[in-house]
Amino acid sequence: MSLGKYPAVTLALARDRHAEARKLLATGTDPMAQRKVQKTAAKAAVENSIQSVAAQWLEHWQEGKSPRHVEYIKRRMDADILPCLGPRPIAEIEAPELVAMANAIQDRGARDIAASDRLLQAIYGS
Repeated sequence: MSLGKYPAVTLALARDRHAEARKLLATGTDPMAQRKVQKTAAKAAVENSIQSVAAQWLEHWQEGKSPRHVEYIKRRMDADILPCLGPRPIAEIEAPELVAMANAIQDRGARDIAASDRLLQAIYGS
């Protein structure tokens, strides 16, 4: 079992990781299996982020749309949605965060987008 590469992992940190692995083994948990589960969970969180899903959606959605309209929606997502929610997993996003995002759009002066259905159209694909 690797504890990390030197010099990024100091001897003290390697000792701590070794002690944690021994504790897990003592409780009957395989530290390698646990590490694999954690890596899989982290990968799933990245793949299910707003940014990742939005890119996949845009790629699928743009078929049959004018390049100008596609670029408009992409700019709106890049300016309004992704800075607030981009790296977050979709399952963790709560309604107050969407309200905060709409308020941020309104604060930057785009009241027509924040106050109308245009924001929802950009999120859900008009």
